[in-house]
Amino acid sequence: MIRSFKKVGLAALLATSTFSMQATTLATADFDTDSYVFVGTNNEFSTEISVGAHIPGVTTDDSHFNFGVVEFDVSGLSAAGEKHLHLDMETFIKVVPNPPSPVPNFVPSATGSATLRIVALGDDYLTSYPFLGSGLFTDKRTWYDSNLFAQPVVGTVTVTELGLFSVEVTDAVNDWINGTTTNYGFGLVVETGGDGIELGATEGGNAPLLSDVAVPEPSSLALLGIGGLLMARRRRG
Repeated sequence: MIRSFKKVGLAALLATSTFSMQATTLATADFDTDSYVFVGTNNEFSTEISVGAHIPGVTTDDSHFNFGVVEFDVSGLSAAGEKHLHLDMETFIKVVPNPPSPVPNFVPSATGSATLRIVALGDDYLTSYPFLGSGLFTDKRTWYDSNLFAQPVVGTVTVTELGLFSVEVTDAVNDWINGTTTNYGFGLVVETGGDGIELGATEGGNAPLLSDVAVPEPSSLALLGIGGLLMARRRRG
């Protein structure tokens, strides 16, 4: 389910203010990054989290896409209540073939569609992922496959517009809080066939966060905004 909103005038602005007053930030990401699987880069100081579309059945040498990692310290949180992962969709990335090079061009776009897969990672990214420094041709695909496609799927969300969206992650976060599973953070990748995306990151001042409420859908925001306008008119009357 898409959970996002756009700036659509005064009604939406009032609705956004109403949503902000209702939401509580439970935690802000204390680490976020992405990695280009082909070479194993670690882009933790980038201002965006770049997440590409999964390419099935290929080796590291043909894995021309990025996956993302987002980690939270949940040690001080209670297992009571819902938890929602809030992300900011900033840019779509179109993958354009670039023959004869096997590496495609990545072109930013304001429009697109991507189904984001969110999993609870099974290993610590910083200590177990074979980064570029471990050798250009080191097998990075095995770690990626075992963590992004052999771990429980926390949720999927289809994004078709820019702006905030969210996915419920209550069970996964509560398992971390209760010690049922080890907190290695979330892994992010786009399902096969979708556009790449760039999400807000800590370094860009727009970090992922955990909240107790979901980001409202556009129709809900419009209703909230209209309600706010009616209340304002009645008070003036």
